[in-house]
Amino acid sequence: MLIRQFMLRFGLVVFLLLLSGAQATAYSTDEESSPMYTQAQRVAQKEGYGLITTDQLQELLARDTELLLVDVRFPYEFVAGHMPRAVNLPVDLRDRGDLPRERREQMLEVLGPDKDRAIVMYCRDFR
Repeated sequence: MLIRQFMLRFGLVVFLLLLSGAQATAYSTDEESSPMYTQAQRVAQKEGYGLITTDQLQELLARDTELLLVDVRFPYEFVAGHMPRAVNLPVDLRDRGDLPRERREQMLEVLGPDKDRAIVMYCRDFR
């Protein structure tokens, strides 16, 4: 009897793990259907920039060697791991207003003078 209860519980745990893994995979591979992605896309369009998917980023990185990849996470997150070719430029959500001169200089130094250069900024995900 104990073996049967154990097997039933074990089977249920395995089933739930498989189910949650399948849902996570379905969610993570369909970025553009995420409600947060949709909301971010609306804000991006309003502000005059766009969002790209990870597949689009891979294509850009493969063909544009001058692409500037900017990781806007905190420095400790950048040090823990970042995309190849990325530079760290932490962005605070309070940075939308009038920036102090030092902060503007730091941003200009990282972003460079070329206004036509493609720039991709990334942070955490939309989950």
